[in-house]
Order: sequence, then structure tokens, then C-alpha cells
Amino acid sequence: MTPTVSIVTPLFDGSAFLAEHIASVQAQQMGDYEHLIVDNLSADDGPAIARRAAESDPRIRLLEQRGSRCPAATRNAGIAAARGRFIAFLDCDDMWHPQKLSTQIAAMQRAGAAFSWTGYDIVDVAGHPLRRQSVPTEAGLGDLLDRRLVIGCLTAVYDREQLGRLPMPTDAAPEDFCLWADILTTCGARDLPVIGLPDALATYRVHADGASADKRRAARIYWAACRGHLGLSRRRAAWHFSQYALRSLAVRMRRER
Repeated sequence: MTPTVSIVTPLFDGSAFLAEHIASVQAQQMGDYEHLIVDNLSADDGPAIARRAAESDPRIRLLEQRGSRCPAATRNAGIAAARGRFIAFLDCDDMWHPQKLSTQIAAMQRAGAAFSWTGYDIVDVAGHPLRRQSVPTEAGLGDLLDRRLVIGCLTAVYDREQLGRLPMPTDAAPEDFCLWADILTTCGARDLPVIGLPDALATYRVHADGASADKRRAARIYWAACRGHLGLSRRRAAWHFSQYALRSLAVRMRRER
């Protein structure tokens, strides 16, 4: 039977949190899914954990990606193998709340939405709560570029029936941001509905050495994405970059109070 949702999980030395991650997917109120765990040359016990889980749960499939260490290429291997109508993403150290899929897929089906995102909770490596990321219920490309819309990869779902099998760009970073920009551009041009769900339906684990922890590097990557992948003029890219920087600064100041 073809599943309704395909969940794509890249795996690289992720054994520390993988069992908890898999359990959060298995606890979903909506069970009509396949969980594609794509290993990319892991040297730890992650593949063994995933293999044992797959042996006891036929919805879990362990795949291998050997061509590139690029996270986008690893996710794309999962997207290429996906059988479900809806493509969802969840990294191996993150988790979903039990109602995540049932709530989000039902909302997309009611609205006929081609793309959706939700709020999410942010925790540290030990699982201690840090903050909650809120999201707007309606947004477009400009909101994403200006940081009025922050889409956590662990919350994003797109409809393959309406958009096709869209891969993450392998020649641009951040690859998830670039994919969301591509999707919002397409949806805007074709007048396809997109929706945000304000409830926090997932949990994102922050690592101190993660890419998002280096603000200067994140700013450089953002600028390169606007100019290179999206092809914005220098003037338009500078405008969006200024809005992005101001909102990022405001967010940091609120957190430091």
C-alpha cells in the first residue's frame, strides 16, 4: 500500500539521539507513513539502530547514500525513493510531537495547500527547553527573505502531487532555505495555497557547533543564497539582507533580556 507521507531523515553519526527520534515518529497519531532513514557513511551505531528498527517496523526503510557528504544530496536520495504524496523532513536528532502529522496533513488537505510549516520548540543538547519558534499562518517569499517567516526543516511538508518531486539544491546553502524559497516562488506564480500552523508540533535540538550558531557565517550564506541561487539583483538582495539582519538582531536582543 502506498503511504500518504514519506518522512526523509538524513543520518550521519547520529546514534546519540536516533532511538528517541524514531520513537517520536512511531508515536504519531497518524500511522500512514514511511520513514526513510538515509545513511551517509556513518561510523557509529546509527545504521545498526535504524536497521533494528526497520526489522520490527515495516514502515521504516534504511537507505544508503555514498556519492556525497552534502546533507542536501542525502536528503535527495530519500526524496527520490519516496512513495508518499506528501514529503516531510526530520533530522535524526530532532523529534515530532504525537499530533504533528495528523494535524498538519489534515490542515493541508482542507486548504488544498501545496506547502506548509508549523511552530516548533527549541531545546539544548540535553533536551532542556530554550524557547519556542512562532510562525505566521500566511506568508510568501518576501516574508521568508525578510525573516518574518522562519521555517524549521523539521516542520516543512510539501505536496508532491501539486509540486512534483522537488529536490534540495546541492549547489547552494542553506539548502533547506533555498528549497523553501523555490517552493514559495512556485506557489506564488501558480497561485497555490500555502499555510502555516502556529502550534509547536516538533522539537528542534540546538548544537553549540551547529551552522546556525555562527551568525556571521549564517549572514554570508544568506547573502550568497539571495544573489546566487535566487538571482536577486544587488539592490533587492541588499534590501532583504537589511531586513533579515534587523530582525535577527531584534530576536537576539529579546533573548538576552
